[in-house]
Amino acid sequence: MLKLKIFMNLTIKNQILTYLDLLIKELDLEYNVLTSQEGDQVRFNIQTKPDKQSLIIGDNEETLAAIQHILRTLVHKNYPTDRSHFILDINNYRKERENHLTTKLPNLISKYTLGMGKSIVLTGLTSYERLLIHRYLSDIKDIQTISVGMSTARKLLIMPTSEAGVSGLDNAMVIDITMIIDMKLG
Repeated sequence: MLKLKIFMNLTIKNQILTYLDLLIKELDLEYNVLTSQEGDQVRFNIQTKPDKQSLIIGDNEETLAAIQHILRTLVHKNYPTDRSHFILDINNYRKERENHLTTKLPNLISKYTLGMGKSIVLTGLTSYERLLIHRYLSDIKDIQTISVGMSTARKLLIMPTSEAGVSGLDNAMVIDITMIIDMKLG
């Protein structure tokens, strides 16, 4: 299947920066925003003092996700036919999490799911991280991924396929994603 790259037009990019400024200036932070094209999306990376980034990240990334949701809603309201994608980041926080996932997760899968036939249940993922992992693992033979649960309790199951001869969640290994990111596993 042919996938087209969709680039964000400059008007929409500037609109996002304007809205972002309106939201962040209320926090009384010094910051700037770097933008970069990454595949079919634009990353808006807020740069601020590291000791202040938690104001924008919030608990379990809830504030960062809420700001991104507000921005997406405003863009889609003003440009309903636009299909460009963007992600909001701060001091490369999300990018570093993504890198940890894509560098450490293969070792876990190789050792536990493919090697021992055990399922892995990942907790603490954002919806975007679950999507990345689904995409990342979609081409690996003998593995299937399934998201289960509701809202913030949603989990990602990584299981051997039935062809691999394993019975679902028997003896599943539950891993909070912070264990991978904090380098306690992998």
